[in-house]
Parts: sequence; structure tokens; C-alpha cells
Amino acid sequence: MAAKSVSIAGPGDTQLAAGQQTTLGQVRPEAVIAVRHMDDLGTNILTQSLLPGQMAEPDHDKREVFRDYPGDFDTFTLSDVTHKLHVFISYNWAMPQWLKFLALAFHFNHKAASVAAALAYILAVLLVMLHAKAHEGVDDLYFRSHVGTGVCVVTYWLFLLCWHDVKALCFRRGKRVFLDRCCIHQTDEELKQQGIENLDIFLQLSDQMLVVYSELYTKKLWTMYELATFLPKRGPSRLVVLPTFLIRCTILAVPTVALHCIWVQLLLVEDVQQPIEELFPDSRLAILLLDLPLLLVVTWAFRRWAKEERQMRENVRTFHYGDSHCLKETDRSMVYSNIARYMRDTKAVSADAPDEDALMAFNELVKTEVPIAVTKSLGGWGIPLRYLFVILMPLMTNIVDYLAVAPLLYPEPLPMAMYATGLLIFATSSLVCATFLAPWLSWGCGPRSFHDVIGAGYFTLGPFWLTKILLQIQG
Repeated sequence: MAAKSVSIAGPGDTQLAAGQQTTLGQVRPEAVIAVRHMDDLGTNILTQSLLPGQMAEPDHDKREVFRDYPGDFDTFTLSDVTHKLHVFISYNWAMPQWLKFLALAFHFNHKAASVAAALAYILAVLLVMLHAKAHEGVDDLYFRSHVGTGVCVVTYWLFLLCWHDVKALCFRRGKRVFLDRCCIHQTDEELKQQGIENLDIFLQLSDQMLVVYSELYTKKLWTMYELATFLPKRGPSRLVVLPTFLIRCTILAVPTVALHCIWVQLLLVEDVQQPIEELFPDSRLAILLLDLPLLLVVTWAFRRWAKEERQMRENVRTFHYGDSHCLKETDRSMVYSNIARYMRDTKAVSADAPDEDALMAFNELVKTEVPIAVTKSLGGWGIPLRYLFVILMPLMTNIVDYLAVAPLLYPEPLPMAMYATGLLIFATSSLVCATFLAPWLSWGCGPRSFHDVIGAGYFTLGPFWLTKILLQIQG
């Protein structure tokens, strides 16, 4: 029997008809694909397979798609009809719910949160500069100047966690995404099989693939099938990898860097400086001692990620379809059949090639395409810049806070220039040290590299002394 073309239903369509022409490819004659709409994160998404004439109407609040619903609840009803997908979400079901949510928040809300934080920070700094007075005490000026950093960090995290709800209140739809538990029927075995068999159609409909990566991702047959099917058609530039361990590291590192900024602020207070100077030639040397535990914690976390990234690459290099895990072993033969059909359709093997040859070709496809795509997505250092931006945000804004009050602390041009120069040198050395921390941790995981990173952190000692010398010269 000749296969019929797929008909894609748009949001306003009320009928799905088999046999209408489309450029998306061909599937089995009994299957008609309808891609469903869902707002990113909270309000919903997705797609589903329907038999001709069927239409599922959402009848449930479209929220919390990752939570554990009662066994009799049909998550399929959380989806809606659309003609196009923005993002195909590929993830491992075993991950905690909160981690999945944060991963999607980092992907969908990061830009909005960054813009909101920048605007809030600029406004806070301007207000501080307008209301600060030159005759205020130095300690008061220092504390007041750091309002901007607090506002910036709080604004970023509020928008990161809540921006999708703000858009929903404004009746703005989010991106249309594919989530398997909503787009593929989980209780009706016939509809479930149709959805699985036509998974490659969903992938072709998607503009981008979002991989929520965990240590089990490269060991799962389902996820590797999704990834390897997407890459040849859409290319590595449309792949985004979100490592969940890096999200954990970011959550740990942000308060750590903020704690460093608080310590610096406290050690600049005159009442605190006096007892510290009895122990150290310069009170700022105490910062290095206090930062040692923080440096150890951050270094340990990113070393763990470096090792996990290497393990991920090793898992891909040694991938074999027979060794991969399947949540339900009864689905394995179905996935094998899908893989073999896909490899024949893409002419990776001849049309009459046996399944074994098609599966072996799939192995080579994974080993060839996946490493290139993962490297492109993660960047040459193995840590996407967005994570470094979030981690270093308190440090960067803290330096600008000091610069903002420089005219009030040192009204004369020369002293102010010396003060600003010292701060900029310190900021540059700190950021360079933190930036080079990433490649060191990514490419060298041995004990020697561990000690090198810790030692490199103490190169900030030079700018401390240089700042002091510059201020003494102008005095």
C-alpha cells in the first residue's frame, strides 16, 4: 500500500485530513500528525499523533508538565494543535523535576532575565549616584554603592524563574515545543506506537533541539536516537546542550562569589580593618585567606563537570545500540525498527539492507555527528558563556559599584584616576583568572592541574599591592 502524505494542522484548523500534500515527508497511511501548541515552561506545548477524524481537546490546567500526575491522568490532553515546533526537548525522565524546570528556565528565560537585570542595575546605580553626598562617611558610601549589585542579582533570578508566568499574565504565548509525555500518548498503546513510529516527523518539524543533558543521556537508546536523527537533517548549529550538572555548579557558585564580595566589603570597613591589620600587613590579604575555601569549592565543582564531560565523550565514542538502556525493554524492538527505517530513508544504507547493517550505520552516525555537535554547543572550553556570565555577575557589578562612587571618595582628578586604575586592574586580573579557570578545568583533570588552578587564584595578590602603591603615590 502506498504511503499517504502527512497533513499538518494549524492552530485554527478543525479537521485533519489524510492525503493532503506536505513537504515534511511521508509516514504510514493510518497516521495523521497534528503538532500541538504549549507555552514554554509553565503553560504548555507540544504535539501528538491522531487517527483521521480524531481531535483531543485540552481540558486541564496547562501547567507543571513535569510533575507526577495520578496514574489515570492523561498528559496527552496538555497539548494543543499547531503547524510548527520551535524546540524539540530531549531529556531523561529520571531527572528531578526541579532540575528539569531550571534547565528550561536557563534556556527560555536567560535573555529576558539578563536584560531586566542590566536595566535594573543601571537604574539602581544612577539613583545611588544622584542621592549620595560627598560628605558622607566612606563606610556609608561603600555600603550604599552595593545596592546595585543586590538589585541586579535578585532581578536576574526573579525573571529567570518567573518570566514565563509574567508573559502568561500578559496573554503572550511562549515557544511551541515538543515534550514526549504530552505529545505522545502514554496510555493508549495504539496511539503511543503511532507517535513513536513518527518521531522523526516531529524532529523534522522542529527548528531547534534542546538536550537537557544528564550522565544517563548518552546511555539511553531513546535519547541517542532522537539526537542522531535530528543532527543530519538540521545540523549542529541548531542543537543546544544544557548540562544539568553545570546548572548545579551555577547554583553553588553564585552565592559563593556573592560571599566573596561581601567579605571584600566588610574588610574595607574601618572598624574591621584595625584588628585585621594587626595580623596582616594589609587587610586585603585577609581576602585571599578567606577566599581559599571558596576557591576549593568552585574548583571541585567544575573539575567534576570536566570529568563528566570527558565521560560523555567517551560514552559517545564507545556507543553501541545493543549496550544502551531502554526504559521499557518491550520498546527496544520498536526503536530498532525505527532506526533501521530512518537509515534506509536517509540512504545511509541501501533500501534492501538488513536491519543489522542499518543499526551498525546508526552507530557510526552517532560517533561521527554527536561529538561535533556537542563541542559546537558547549564551546571550545566545555562551559557555555552564559554560565560564566551568571556566576561572575556579582563580581562584575561589584567592581562597577566601586567605580560609581569613585568621584565622591576622591574628588581630585589624580587620586580618582589612581583609584579607578587600581580597581580596573584588579577586575581584569580576577576576570581573566576566572575565565582561564574554565579551560584549565576542562582540559586538565589531574592533581597537577588542580594545584595550578588554586595557585593561579593567588595571582590576584599583585593587583592588591599595585592598588595600594598607586593610592600611596597619590597621597
